[in-house]
Amino acid sequence: MINLLPWREKRRQQQAIKIMIHWLCLTIFVVILGAFFYSWQQKIDHQIYQQKQHIRKLKSQFSAGEAKLKSLRQHTVKGKFYPVLNSENIDIILNTLPFIPIQQGELQKVLFNAEKISIQGVALSQQEFAAIEQFVMQHPQFSQQKLKAFNPTTKDIYFEFSLHFKGE
Repeated sequence: MINLLPWREKRRQQQAIKIMIHWLCLTIFVVILGAFFYSWQQKIDHQIYQQKQHIRKLKSQFSAGEAKLKSLRQHTVKGKFYPVLNSENIDIILNTLPFIPIQQGELQKVLFNAEKISIQGVALSQQEFAAIEQFVMQHPQFSQQKLKAFNPTTKDIYFEFSLHFKGE
């Protein structure tokens, strides 16, 4: 078909160019919008990664705290509160332990809290145990003295005393 009117041909070319410009602008807009969303997604991914790192750190701190709490719970009696050991009782403990008349045996464990002190040890003879027992039972700083464990063997004597501080 031959178009006899050149102005129509020119208008059609202008419309074609106009449509191509519109498509080009739309394509550029879509590319810019895609780049924006990609950048935004990257930023969100980075924030999510940082939050996960923070959560992992908090979980490890929580686990460490749980382990400490479990350890503390193993060393306490359920439902019983032990107040802080005062300096007077610390002085009593530190001034008493060196004078326990142990000659050949040894103290194996000394446990204490604000209410009492528990002494576990070994004496190598009956005379040594008798001297330790007499010292502990007659000590003026303790209100209650109990022999909680006594296990003589052929060569030594295992013992445990529970001593309550006066005024407790």
